[in-house]
Amino acid sequence: METAPLKSFATWARTSLIREVTARIAVVLASASAERVERPNAVEALERAVAAAGGGDKGKAAVADKVA
Repeated sequence: METAPLKSFATWARTSLIREVTARIAVVLASASAERVERPNAVEALERAVAAAGGGDKGKAAVADKVA
């Protein structure tokens, strides 16, 4: 069985997922996001995870990578 196409797809899918999760993190952590009102505990947990992973863009990237 030829696995090269599957490996190529997996790489593309993971990269795409990381990009989308990173964008979603930015939206959720925005100061006026609806999630801050509707799910403050979840946003707080996300902020703690980002801070634990190094904070800032580095922390957000690490969390997105872990999720993906």
